[in-house]
Amino acid sequence: MRCPDKAAWQTRKPEFMEQLIAPSLRGHHQITSQTPIHSPNGSPLPCPYTPVLEVPDDKEGKFVRATLASYNLPSSSIKENRRVLEAFGTLTGNKVVYIQNEKDLAEKQAKKVAKKVIKTKKT
Repeated sequence: MRCPDKAAWQTRKPEFMEQLIAPSLRGHHQITSQTPIHSPNGSPLPCPYTPVLEVPDDKEGKFVRATLASYNLPSSSIKENRRVLEAFGTLTGNKVVYIQNEKDLAEKQAKKVAKKVIKTKKT
């Protein structure tokens, strides 16, 4: 910051793509072109999808607590933790989705199928 040499300041910020290549490689490959670096686009591209915060679902609420802890948010009861996480998701523009464990899903499907089975008497 205190350097009085103004020529050194020009080399601090590259103006051409070739300045990003080491001088030894430029000399070895005989690169002499100067492709200007364009300024980055000021506005980001819009995303057509709502960002999703996926949290594994469990009965004890340990994954919800861990997610809250990773964002430095307070945790208390299971219901309150879910409410805080969903409020945080709304605040940050994220949709909170609870992912079911494959084992739990298989058990629920098995219970549904078992209820639908009709037992008949053998005659």
